[in-house]
Amino acid sequence: MHQTNFLFPSVPENIFEGVFLCPECGHDGRDGYSIIEIDELFAPFAKVIQDPWNDVTTVTFCLQCGFSVPAQLSLHWGGITPKEAKREWQKKYFPLPL
Repeated sequence: MHQTNFLFPSVPENIFEGVFLCPECGHDGRDGYSIIEIDELFAPFAKVIQDPWNDVTTVTFCLQCGFSVPAQLSLHWGGITPKEAKREWQKKYFPLPL
């Protein structure tokens, strides 16, 4: 059974998979966004510190709010809903540690 889309109840929620939606500001990427692959050269240094970003290999850059967001959240990989993506973004990735 599919979860229903909170905006359009008759549409399956996974309709958002692969579609950009920033979990920080809600920007839909209509006027663009950037996808950045994280260079594996830096991976050994990142593992020294316990950080949720360590396993992120692709990020998107929102042109509206300026945040870099893990692509699995902003592009809804694995069928994650916009609501789940926002919750994970706020709980796990934001605010960024100083």
